[in-house]
Amino acid sequence: MDARRAWQQWTDWVLTTDPAQRLRLSMAGLAALLMVACMLVMNGVAWAGLTARTPVLVWSVLCSAGLVVVYVAIRSGWSQRCADPSLTLPQIVYAMACNAVAYTIAGPARGVTLPILAVILMFGIFGLSTRQMLGVLLYGLVAFGTALGVVAWHHEAGHEPALEIAHAAMIVVVLLSGTFLTTRVQATRQHLRRQKHELSLALEQILRLATRDALTGLFNRRHMLELLERELGRTARQPRSIVLAQLDIDHFKAINDQHGHAVGDKALQTFADVVSASVRQSDVLARWG
Repeated sequence: MDARRAWQQWTDWVLTTDPAQRLRLSMAGLAALLMVACMLVMNGVAWAGLTARTPVLVWSVLCSAGLVVVYVAIRSGWSQRCADPSLTLPQIVYAMACNAVAYTIAGPARGVTLPILAVILMFGIFGLSTRQMLGVLLYGLVAFGTALGVVAWHHEAGHEPALEIAHAAMIVVVLLSGTFLTTRVQATRQHLRRQKHELSLALEQILRLATRDALTGLFNRRHMLELLERELGRTARQPRSIVLAQLDIDHFKAINDQHGHAVGDKALQTFADVVSASVRQSDVLARWG
């Protein structure tokens, strides 16, 4: 029991008790775990002797610093000043920069960075707009184009023109695929939001038709009976007096006979408006007949 309480206290301190903040920090934590896994892979490559250890160590420190900055910005509440409190776009931009640098220092094993790029883009599918994802596409092309240029210019270990062309093609494919998926997901989300709005309007209309009189806009007889039953149930539990008044328009049939039903309808609407303006907000007015 003490261990469970201690774990709860620790998670509350790390993730806060605010549901929205916990969700943001949890997603940032998942991204951090994936980044840590990537750092372990890169350090494994270095320990295997495929690339120099020092650049990989410096790269790992910079990646870790970025993760800490993101956590502090979200945990402190500073990120709530931003349009996206989850800082999805800054995280993706920084992660892609780290990924591009990793490509230049990974030596013959630089191909392992390509799946990492796909993982980074995966986080943008649900968190970025189509316009933002297009910006990420251009940014990614520039970042990895620069990385490819650096590798070719310095003739880094494992540099083979044919292999670099294959890597470049895969980078373009991954970036275009991520952008396309984001566009499709955003279109689907907009379609679902539109359907939800239309359904909400339809439900409001159905509710109005079911409870309101079409002519006067007052509650109809059926809904009034439901309200009366509910009110009588309350008075049975907590005895109190209620008042029920029935209003009638004298000689209304003569209005219909002499002036027509259209004028009679107008008279009913005017009567309903006058009475509605005369009763209290706590009173319930309905058309009975």
